[in-house]
Amino acid sequence: MVLLLLSVCGISGGVPVLIIESPDGDLIDCVNIMDQPSLKSPRLKDHVFQETPSDRVKTEENGFGWQLWNSKGIRCPHGTIPIRRFDKNTSHTKYEPLVPNAADRATKGHEYATAQIKGQPVYGTKASLNVWSPIVESPDDDFSLAQIWLVSGQYEDNTLNTIEAGWQVYPNRYHDHQPRLFTYWTRCIFDQKKKNTGCYSIRCVGFVHVSNTIALEAAITRLSTFGGDQFVITLQLLE
Repeated sequence: MVLLLLSVCGISGGVPVLIIESPDGDLIDCVNIMDQPSLKSPRLKDHVFQETPSDRVKTEENGFGWQLWNSKGIRCPHGTIPIRRFDKNTSHTKYEPLVPNAADRATKGHEYATAQIKGQPVYGTKASLNVWSPIVESPDDDFSLAQIWLVSGQYEDNTLNTIEAGWQVYPNRYHDHQPRLFTYWTRCIFDQKKKNTGCYSIRCVGFVHVSNTIALEAAITRLSTFGGDQFVITLQLLE
């Protein structure tokens, strides 16, 4: 089992100190952790950066080598984070442009396990997900995923905002059929006409990435097998 810790608060503008070539052809840039655009936001001016929220969680990351890029034991140097290079023509948003039936697209054909809290503050959530390699028949816009997400607001009044993390097989985005770790966030129902609406992974200001051994969007090599061994990732979202 592995544990991924994500802090909610970036495309990196930093120069990589090391470039790692994954066996599947991905290029992983090891970039100084402080070069993330999220840490350059005015909202984080004079912010004391902590890799682990000391007042809420104490945990250890384990299971190194479950992603393909570091399966041979290599990792980014201390003080850097791995950032997967991407096709510049790839959209980093979910729906572009926003369609009138966005709510239907996000709910029909999906099955959800949900928990709801009203009138109390929410500081985060946690879930364990089995990792599989499902077949995605249409490479155009179909995908398969398992995720945990925090949702607030509604589609109907344009107040929906989400924080999401999980794995997905998405041929149109990643150009293969491997399960890959991802995060996503939006603060205005995936409406691309609005500024800073959100994006996948660290392709815009949103998530502050802290691990030098886990790369968002990188392929996961260890999989569950039907009737056999199971591989589980535990995802924890914190404020």
